Amino acid sequence: MLDGMIAWNNWQSMAHATGSVNPQTRTFQMTAEEVGGRHRTADISGTVQTDGYLVANISGPNVNCQGIKVGWSVPPPPSQ
Repeated sequence: MLDGMIAWNNWQSMAHATGSVNPQTRTFQMTAEEVGGRHRTADISGTVQTDGYLVANISGPNVNCQGIKVGWSVPPPPSQ
């Protein structure tokens, strides 16, 4: 289960996001609902990369952001 906050407009707007990750396919799916404001919703999907990044695609009314790269962890050192 994924649960978190997303902010934009220099933290003036925020959304609560929930969803799940599929470890076998390294993909995730979430739904975000704006907190306050107009309570708009958006769908978020993407992949969990092995280099410490998520690549997300966000779509909803008046928003279509593809290929957003977000750091989520520090990758382990290369094996020797």
